[in-house]
Parts: sequence; structure tokens; C-alpha cells
Amino acid sequence: MSEELEGGSRENNVRNRLREATNAAKETSLSLLNKAPDAGQFLLNKSKPLAKGLSKGLEEIGDLGLNKGGEVIGKMKSAFDPNDFKNFVNASLKGIVVITLYFYFGASFLLLSKSAKSNPGGLYGQDPDGPPYTGPYSECANLDFSESPTEWTFPYKNSTLCDKKSIIHRPFIYRVVSFFVTTMIYSYSTGRQYLNKLLISTNSTMVLFGPIIIAIILVLTPIIAVLLNVFGAITNYEKLLPNCYLTFWLPVLSLLVYILGGLYIYPIVMTIIQTIQMLFYFLYPTFGKLEINDGQGGTTETNGIFTVLSVMIKNIFYMLVVAAMIIINLYTHLDARVSMPIIILLGLFVLSRFLM
Repeated sequence: MSEELEGGSRENNVRNRLREATNAAKETSLSLLNKAPDAGQFLLNKSKPLAKGLSKGLEEIGDLGLNKGGEVIGKMKSAFDPNDFKNFVNASLKGIVVITLYFYFGASFLLLSKSAKSNPGGLYGQDPDGPPYTGPYSECANLDFSESPTEWTFPYKNSTLCDKKSIIHRPFIYRVVSFFVTTMIYSYSTGRQYLNKLLISTNSTMVLFGPIIIAIILVLTPIIAVLLNVFGAITNYEKLLPNCYLTFWLPVLSLLVYILGGLYIYPIVMTIIQTIQMLFYFLYPTFGKLEINDGQGGTTETNGIFTVLSVMIKNIFYMLVVAAMIIINLYTHLDARVSMPIIILLGLFVLSRFLM
């Protein structure tokens, strides 16, 4: 505001100086006509204020022009303000970090989906009558818990359930173990059936929507886990029943185990375990290896975090979102003379990648 007032004052000074010079010239002309005899000397005397006034006017005009030029140069320099560029870089880096984390989980979900589709039956462990839940009794000869998960394994295969006398006489400890193992089999197999239906129904857009689906699944897992374990306990109550009810204690202990253990403590414990397992399942592509279709009729093995990053960076949705964020920051933080050429080049680059 002060600069505008100062500029207006200088323009007024110029006008005044020119007005004074004009008046002096008029007086000189009139006096020359009235005093012709002394015209030479008179003209010389009167020309001095005229020259002085014109000189001051020209100086004011020159100063005004230089100041206007300085303002133009200052505006040109402001287009490259280092502070604006710093704000642009900070905002862009923060945005890239957030977007990368989001799409990283999207790429992980996509790899899990491809892995489920590469298996003939989908996600492993859906059949409650198949491995790793059950197997032929001959496998009881080997209770090595480190066996491959494609076989009957612990905790479903254990020394209690593999004891031949216990299978025949069904003592109390056998019935308790059988009850909890059967309930566990129901909850895991049913949960994997639901998850498999979701995984095999997805496509490449899961890089974009996968993180949202993961968040929803993790929120719903505790609820679903409680329901599955409670329902499993209800449907498998007969596993706790003895061969003969005419015992001296009238299966009261079995009833306490069923109510306190099967319907209360066990669902809570298994819900915590299964929720943690679900979280690690979504992180597995980062640390483990998955078999997925290679697009040529065969399968290939993923390489942990490197495969996830490769899938994420090559995905067009990731590129579009990052480009859109950078364009918004360019428009917000930088001058249009700087941002517009970059925006045009960035838009052409993304368009070329999209059309490839």
C-alpha cells in the first residue's frame, strides 16, 4: 500500500515540474515580445528556470521508470521463491510416503489374491476333513510337529488323539482335547472358506481398494472369530459326552468345561490368536514367499518386499495418485509460470504410461 502511495506522489511531482516548466516557457514568450530590445539577455535569464524545471522533470520520470522496472524484476524473482519450493518439496514427500504405505498393502493383498487363485482349490485349509486338520491313523507314528502344513499336523495331530486306547475308551482328557480341537477346526476352516471367496473374486484393482478391504477384515475378524468359535463349541458339544452317563459324578465336570471353557474362555483366547494371525497373514508377502501364476501357464515364487514394491510401482493406479498429488502441490505452492510447464510434462508422462 505504501509503495502505491509513493508511486502516486512521484507522478504528481513530475506533473508539477512539467507544469512549472510550461508556465516558465509561457512567461518567457510574453516577456520576449514586450521587451524585444533586450531579448537576447532576457531570454538567457529566463531560460535558466526553464532548463532547471525540465531537468528535474526528466529526473523524476527516470526515477519513476527505474522503480517500475524494479517492481517487474521483483515480481519475476518471486516466481522462484525458495520458501515456496521448500514447502512444495515437504508436502510432496509427505504425500508420497502416505500414498506408498497405502498402495504397499494394496500390492500385498493383490499378491495374496494371486496366490489363492494359483492353487487348484483356492486358499489352503478350507476342508475340515482334509489336511492339516485330519489324516490317516498311520501318520500318528510320526508326531514330528515340524512336518509340512500339507499333512496332518499339530495341534490337530497330537499324542492324545493318536492314542489307540483313548480312542476306544474316550477318557475325560481325550474328550476335552477332542472337543477343543474339533471346535478349532470348525472356526479355522470356515473362516478360510469366507476369506477364499473374497480373494478369488478380486482383480488388479485390489491395489487401489485392497488396503480398505484389509482394514475392514481386521475390524470384523474379532467379531467373526467369536461367533465361529462359539458356534463351533455349540455344534461339537457331543465330543465332551462320555460313553456311559452312569458315572458316579454325572458328567458335571464336562459341563463346567463346556460352559466355562467352550463358551467363554476358549472363544476369547482364540479370537485374540486368530486376529493376530490375520494381521500376520496380510504382512506375509513382505517376509515370506508365495507361489503365483507367471502368466505363461506356470508358477513363480515371490521374493518378499522386493516383489511387493515392484508390483506397487508398476501399477497404474499408484502412478496416477502420486501424479495427482504432485500436481496439486505444484498448483498450491509454486507460481503458475513455474508449475504449469512441470504439470504439463507430468501429465504427458502419466498419459503415455497409461496408454502403454
